[in-house]
Amino acid sequence: KAIKLYDLISESVNYMQNRLPKSSGISLSLNGNPDINIPGDWILLRWAIENVLKNAIDAIGTGEGNIDINIVSEIKYTSTRIIDSGKGIPRRDWKNIFRPGFSSKRRGWGLGLSLTKRIINEIHQGEVRVLRSKPGETVFQIILAN
Repeated sequence: KAIKLYDLISESVNYMQNRLPKSSGISLSLNGNPDINIPGDWILLRWAIENVLKNAIDAIGTGEGNIDINIVSEIKYTSTRIIDSGKGIPRRDWKNIFRPGFSSKRRGWGLGLSLTKRIINEIHQGEVRVLRSKPGETVFQIILAN
């Protein structure tokens, strides 16, 4: 079923924003074409997006920070980049973060990103990856067919 990716991500952004503490200095912004339709499962994709956003929020922590989501449509696919200003992911962990049970947090099961990868890669034949990461900027990219 065709879904409007912008609407789905906008819903996720609003959901996460409403759950941030009032004192939070984290701002979320969404940019891109609101008319892009992709085939997919709304509920699963929304869960996957929310999970990446939750990890971005956790990476920023209690300070000030930004999460920018940019949707860019190419001819055959749409690329969504989620850029956060958090602490970064060490390069050695870029592949590990998608393994079940891997977590850099004290609390957590290490299942979120492994499920996100399954939703994107296996169910939607897309791709999710860390494009680059250093303290102050991590870029996740999700590629989905149009």
